[in-house]
Amino acid sequence: AVMIGRGAIGNPWIFDQTCTENPSPELVAETMRYHLELNLSFYGDPLGLILFRKHAVNYLSRYKPSSSEKRRLLTLEEPRNFVKYSTNFILNKSVS
Repeated sequence: AVMIGRGAIGNPWIFDQTCTENPSPELVAETMRYHLELNLSFYGDPLGLILFRKHAVNYLSRYKPSSSEKRRLLTLEEPRNFVKYSTNFILNKSVS
């Protein structure tokens, strides 16, 4: 059960039989936004964003962000800036 749970971190599509191994960037961005919204509604600002950062790293790992890109994303303090930056990053990167 632990291994299944770890496999789903940053890749919740693992259980979706209709989704391919590589979900579209739009789907990744939308899922990440929704996950952040849930965190913010449960924990509030700014704690929801702070706690979400570890999940964001997992979502973005498939796009191989550089250290500076990760640092930039993980130091944003406003949720709307975080969503804007992460969405732009995802949509403008290709999976290698």
